[in-house]
Amino acid sequence: MNRYSRKNIVTTSILLLLLLTIFPPISSAEHVNPKCCTYPAKSGGIKIQFLLEACAVPGETARGLIPYFDCQSFFLGTIEAYRRLKVYIPKENQTCIPENITTKDVLELIWRAYPNWDIPAHRDATEVILEVLEKEYSCSKPSGRQKTIK
Repeated sequence: MNRYSRKNIVTTSILLLLLLTIFPPISSAEHVNPKCCTYPAKSGGIKIQFLLEACAVPGETARGLIPYFDCQSFFLGTIEAYRRLKVYIPKENQTCIPENITTKDVLELIWRAYPNWDIPAHRDATEVILEVLEKEYSCSKPSGRQKTIK
């Protein structure tokens, strides 16, 4: 009998399919969507007014000025990048961002600094985010070191 019989192939295929269903691959992103991620990372690419609009209507800018843009991902990416680069900043100029800070917390800081979102449209979003975080969580201020968000 041929060890590669139709019955063996079908049985093995079904078993493999069941295993892949139960234990999917670690990443479902097997390729990059060719329509995604073509917006250039030029300086000043994301203005604050665009970011605030994206945060006001989550998901509605998916096909807008910057396809696939997401408010929360932008905030979290900015904060994560700052935390990684912080070691290259002199200690007296560092910002001690709380570990449990959320996008909502940062938006509230921006609102306090700029009531009614009164921010000049030409300002870069990252610049405004880092500005309000520095003002609130400067490591050089005694309160900046211990401050946590409840």
